[in-house]
Amino acid sequence: MNMNKTSKWTLVAAVALLGASITLEAAPITGSIAIKGGAELDTTSVNTATKVTGWLNGSGAKPTVVSRSGSFSTVSAGASVTMAAPWNFGSGLPALWTAGGFTFNLTASTITKQGNGFLAVSGTGTISGNGFDPTPGMFRFSTQNPPAASVFSFSASTKASSP
Repeated sequence: MNMNKTSKWTLVAAVALLGASITLEAAPITGSIAIKGGAELDTTSVNTATKVTGWLNGSGAKPTVVSRSGSFSTVSAGASVTMAAPWNFGSGLPALWTAGGFTFNLTASTITKQGNGFLAVSGTGTISGNGFDPTPGMFRFSTQNPPAASVFSFSASTKASSP
């Protein structure tokens, strides 16, 4: 079959337009991110606490990113993390944390250990941001007695659990 130049260019243009209309799916989020900072609890002891009422440390600083891997590698170590409050242990919370264009929406959480001056909470939710597909994730939070000026030090991490 012999095509003239106009027909060939029309065919090329049609294929290009068809290709431009195909949407590529974003990739799921991979890796993990660790956060540290100060948490204000609803009691003076982790043994009886039921929620975080605030996330600033004694000097008013926000929590920060400690380490990161995978998709989170674009977030600078030391970057500020915005965290939502109040957070009742045993519940979910939209936008529990936001850092470097990523957001973690906590769907559910549960106290996994509480007593002897230690508190650990685990949760599940969805991580989104930076052009990635929303991805299931796990959240871990821990703190311990004693507080300094009513602020408990805490550490937390989120790990993407993409298929």
